[in-house]
Amino acid sequence: MGVVNKNQGNYPEAIKLYQHGLDLFREVDDKQGIATSLHDLGFVHQDQGNYPEAIKLYQESLDIKKELGDKHGISQSMNNLGMIYQDQGNYPEAIKLYQESLDIEKKLGDKRGIAISLHNLGMFHQKQGNYPEAIKLYEESLDIKKELGDKLGISTTLHHLGTIHQDQSNYAEATKLYKQSLDISKELGDKRGIAHSLGQLGFVHQDQGNYIEAAKLYEECLNISKELGDKRSIAISLYQLGMIDEASGDHDEALGKCTLALSIFEELNAPNREIIKNSIGRLREEMGEDAFNKALERLEGS
Repeated sequence: MGVVNKNQGNYPEAIKLYQHGLDLFREVDDKQGIATSLHDLGFVHQDQGNYPEAIKLYQESLDIKKELGDKHGISQSMNNLGMIYQDQGNYPEAIKLYQESLDIEKKLGDKRGIAISLHNLGMFHQKQGNYPEAIKLYEESLDIKKELGDKLGISTTLHHLGTIHQDQSNYAEATKLYKQSLDISKELGDKRGIAHSLGQLGFVHQDQGNYIEAAKLYEECLNISKELGDKRSIAISLYQLGMIDEASGDHDEALGKCTLALSIFEELNAPNREIIKNSIGRLREEMGEDAFNKALERLEGS
């Protein structure tokens, strides 16, 4: 029930159910159940951008899994820890964890685990700008997921393939892949997936200067993200809406959204905060020192 609620984006109910399960497992001293519940709770916090709590929970789960010799569980925790370290810009630790996880899954012959590790390695190479290797890894992952009928996994990999094509300004292919991912997310009732696809489609329109359509998509993404409590997605949507305001000449509105996004990223200790700081610095230059300071005073007083 916790998994169902998490997949549908009902995070408060998922946390409640996972925590109840954890309490019961502790009551009967079921270490495997405790480790699984800790991992699942970590996943919910990760989805919401609460990285410190997610790392703590994953590490607790990992320690128990190592004690039990649960290789598949160890691989899962390593993969998820790798994703957090990647989001925080700690790439050496991320790729180390991804590779260790892939090695474990290959020894176990676990196709689903192999697909996940291949996908995560694809994300790593994409972040490094090594697109041919990233596409290769994503395609390998996608083939396995199609073989397994893993619709959620298929949607995720299609989405990431779309981001590569967008990075290379191949907007038609990116849009096609995002829409395929969006259709699957809607079919599954996966609100988080829906929000992410809407956000990426917004990026595509923004990149092409279609600000009205981009803003509409970002607002849809923002509303879903608020419903889910996904702080990272909320901050990204606010920032992108701020960039549209800046491009449209509404500097006060842009500054308001950027400062709010920055406060969220500071809370999460996310690397994105440096990008936003640079944007706020650019707004200061565009507005002039006096107008910038007065705008900040209005924001602090509101």
